[in-house]
Amino acid sequence: MNGKTGNSACGEACNESENILVHCLTISIEKFYTNVNPPRGDTKNTMQMNHSEDTKKEIIHRLQIARGHLEKVISMVEKDVYCIDIVHQSIAVQAALKKADEVVLENHLKTCVSDSIKRGESDEAIKEVMEVLQKK
Repeated sequence: MNGKTGNSACGEACNESENILVHCLTISIEKFYTNVNPPRGDTKNTMQMNHSEDTKKEIIHRLQIARGHLEKVISMVEKDVYCIDIVHQSIAVQAALKKADEVVLENHLKTCVSDSIKRGESDEAIKEVMEVLQKK
């Protein structure tokens, strides 16, 4: 690899010395969490996640599992492992991310949505959750 920059399969500029799969997955994840799930639909919103330390630990644990599976997928691609085996591992990444999303969403419903309903802002809170669920 010569270190030149170019466009990867995801359409984003990247350094050719980067692992293209890692680059595209990173871009995809960043776009998903920036564009699909910004707090209250606004990337400039300063709201923060309301959670206990136990919930935070569980979310981080789920994401670390996903990262481990993703690192395995990357390793498998680099080693030219059989395609179906790679897909199976990729499915594990997606399942781990789904579990993390479930924990975050459950926490959101129990805290942020509940607080919004108590303040009389139920329509906005329900709309926000429905918009996220429709993008799944």
